[in-house]
Amino acid sequence: MILLHETFQIVHGGLDEFEEAYWNEVAPKVRAIDGIEPLWFLRQRTGIEGEFAIALTALRSGEDLGTYTRWISGREGAAWRAGSQRLTRAFQRKALLAAPWSPFNEWEELAPALESRGDGRRIFMEDTGWPYVSVADYVDFQRREYWEPLQKWASSGAAVVKLWGFFLVAPGSGHRPEAIFLQEVMSDSALERLIGEPEVYDPDSFPGSYMVQGLTYRDQWRSRLMVASQPRD
Repeated sequence: MILLHETFQIVHGGLDEFEEAYWNEVAPKVRAIDGIEPLWFLRQRTGIEGEFAIALTALRSGEDLGTYTRWISGREGAAWRAGSQRLTRAFQRKALLAAPWSPFNEWEELAPALESRGDGRRIFMEDTGWPYVSVADYVDFQRREYWEPLQKWASSGAAVVKLWGFFLVAPGSGHRPEAIFLQEVMSDSALERLIGEPEVYDPDSFPGSYMVQGLTYRDQWRSRLMVASQPRD
């Protein structure tokens, strides 16, 4: 399965109009194509990056990616291209592949995401890292130092985030090695604990050890908080 990741930087005040256009003009048309499923539209109103949105679309295969590309760039997608150009200042599209140990690896695993889309207000964290070591070493580090401790937290009922997937930019669709965590914050109070300054920061225990050791694998890290908009079915 491929996760198509489209980032739109929106002109000031245009985010609501852009979101409505996406759900009305893009999502229903590509959803009608077998092998393509719009999943989430994530939006951010404030922050130093301005107003922007991320559209995440599941594609069953590379052939379906080609179908999507032909639709969006052809005559059928012309109206959407014209409207979105008026409302955006910048745009980027990336194809993502899940790491071998990551959830959300197969097309058959879409059901939980589709079933949860209409659940009230939802906050997502998108964490992106750019490793300067080999991608294989970085993927193994994330499995060992983040995914496995997170699983232990979940089994004890202490997890504050749900990891939907850990993705790598497909070869040929990015400027440099890049890896993206897509996580959902499970509660507002959990979010406050997550971004607050801990009273005791222990670099030898999780999560302190993860953040300290991460510096030996990556030279840049970006974290975004996004709100999932309600899908229009």
